[in-house]
Amino acid sequence: MVDIEELKVSIEENRVDIEELKVVSMEENSSSPNEKTESTLFKICSIKMSNEKNETLWKSETSTLNNNDDEVIVHLPSSILQEPVIVREIKFSTGSEAIQRLQLTQNIRLHGNLVEQWDFSFGFCIPFSTNTWEQMIIADENTMDSSILSGNVTIETIFYNDVDVLSRSVWRVFYT
Repeated sequence: MVDIEELKVSIEENRVDIEELKVVSMEENSSSPNEKTESTLFKICSIKMSNEKNETLWKSETSTLNNNDDEVIVHLPSSILQEPVIVREIKFSTGSEAIQRLQLTQNIRLHGNLVEQWDFSFGFCIPFSTNTWEQMIIADENTMDSSILSGNVTIETIFYNDVDVLSRSVWRVFYT
């Protein structure tokens, strides 16, 4: 366990500005031995999707970002399916522990059946940092129509520190 007073002194000596200092520990009775249940060890601050011209197509709502329990409804513009390339920007912050090997896995399901799986690696993140991670996603030529996909697609997103789960969310996507 980290001594908060010692940490505050160390931070002040190094002139690091942190809006909120919160030290958390791993819950011993977690549902999975590799799952950290405290979302403040890793927190998603924002997600933005843009096209190749850097025009913003969608921005996240704060309430949908760090939900590890319930399926969340997300509304995306149907025009996003027409873009040949989507640039996704994820801004996240870390807590009191360094992340040695940040990874992201997304499982895309249609009617409950896995149709795609995407894996991305970020690498090392220092404690108490805010980071921005961009991924370029190239569309498949055979993208289905939004009327078929809307409400029938779920995106499960899992962030890992090596094998330890930092965050998990499931979004049900509706196209508008």
